[in-house]
Amino acid sequence: MEISGGLGSRRIRIQQSPSGAVLENSKGEILVGGSIREVLAENTGWILPFAEMMSWIVGLPHPEVDSQSKWNKDSQIRSIKQSDWTVLLSSYKEFNDYVLPTRVRIFTENPSLSLLDPARGSPDGDTEIRLVISSWGVN
Repeated sequence: MEISGGLGSRRIRIQQSPSGAVLENSKGEILVGGSIREVLAENTGWILPFAEMMSWIVGLPHPEVDSQSKWNKDSQIRSIKQSDWTVLLSSYKEFNDYVLPTRVRIFTENPSLSLLDPARGSPDGDTEIRLVISSWGVN
């Protein structure tokens, strides 16, 4: 997964495997940790709901947490409310016989949920994640 700030600033690549997470920052440094959440928070200060996000980005609520979902006319989830986060799925496209989201907006209105670790400062504006997905690799 590749994550970047506005205009490509603070670009990172991060991968999770059974042995742990690997993060490559914009300087080319390789950093490792036990999980994506851990390595990302430790090295960038970003605190994101990764367990839930792995379900949200494929258009599903996380199965272990209560949620509220709304559907569009094509029987696809258009919004999910879960764990104080709202997920809006505004566009879907077919990839290898699977219909998957291509535009996802994740945000919270809860001021206690911060994109940044409080020890590193507070974020500018609301906590929001926008994903534009151009292709999916389906195994």
